Amino acid sequence: MRRVLITGMSGTGKSGVIAELAALGYKAVDENQAKFHSQFDHIILLSAPMEVLTQRLAARTNNPFGKSALEFRRFQADVQEVEPLLRGIADREIDATLPLSQVVRAILDAVGAQPLA
Repeated sequence: MRRVLITGMSGTGKSGVIAELAALGYKAVDENQAKFHSQFDHIILLSAPMEVLTQRLAARTNNPFGKSALEFRRFQADVQEVEPLLRGIADREIDATLPLSQVVRAILDAVGAQPLA
């Protein structure tokens, strides 16, 4: 069994990707809801331009992070400081502005996952 970490800044669509993978039959857990594991076979970074992430933060209803001015400033700093670190450890970077189905397909292709029956 392969273990894949899907990472990225707030608003990149990680939760949506996890939900779609689970719907396709893959064992997928959201790290916000599960114990963090340190051993991975692949690390995939979802990325998007700051303006896209800002729009997504403002529009989302499933997570309040980034709505307050203080949190938004923290988010902006994280994009500048943390995202380059994630990029440095990622095996692959995927454009999170693509439609969800294409993001999921790119992840599956990147890790060599076979379609589930």
